[in-house]
Amino acid sequence: MKGDLNTLKKVCMYASKVMFAGQVVLGLIIAATVILGVASLLSDGFADEVSGWIGGDMSPIASMEALLILVMGFITLRIVCGFMDSIQRNHSPFTQGNVDRLKALSWTYLVSSVFLAVLEYFAHGSVSNAIFLCLGSLLVCVVMYCLALIFRYGGLLQKESDETL
Repeated sequence: MKGDLNTLKKVCMYASKVMFAGQVVLGLIIAATVILGVASLLSDGFADEVSGWIGGDMSPIASMEALLILVMGFITLRIVCGFMDSIQRNHSPFTQGNVDRLKALSWTYLVSSVFLAVLEYFAHGSVSNAIFLCLGSLLVCVVMYCLALIFRYGGLLQKESDETL
C-alpha cells in the first residue's frame, strides 16, 4: 500500500510539471487568440486573411467560442495541477481541498455547457453540434461531481481509519 502511494506521488510530480508547461502554452495561445480576435474586429480584411491562415471561421462569435474552449482547458489544467500538487504534499489524496477542486471543476463545466451551446449555435447554426457540446460538458460536470463525492467519502473513511489506529 505504501509503495502505491509513493508511485502515485511520483506520477503526480511529473504530471504536475507537464501540466504547468501546458498552462504556459495555453496561456500563450489564449493571448494570441485575443490579439487576433481584436485585430479581426478592427479590420475587415484581416479576419478573412486570418481565416485563410488557420483554415477556419474567424467570425467574432466563433472566436469567442474558441476562446471559451481554450479558457476551459486552461482552468482544467490549473485545477488538476493543484490537485496533483496536493497529492504530492499530503499523506492521503482524500483531502477536503481535493474535494473542493473537483467541485470547482464540475461547476466550471456546468456553467460553460450553456455558453458553449449558445456560442456554437450562433457561430455555426448547428443545433446538433450545440447539443453535442452541451451534453459533453454536462457529462464531464457529472463525472467530476461524482469523483468529488467519492473523494469526500474516501476522506471520511481515511479519517475513521486514522482514528481507529
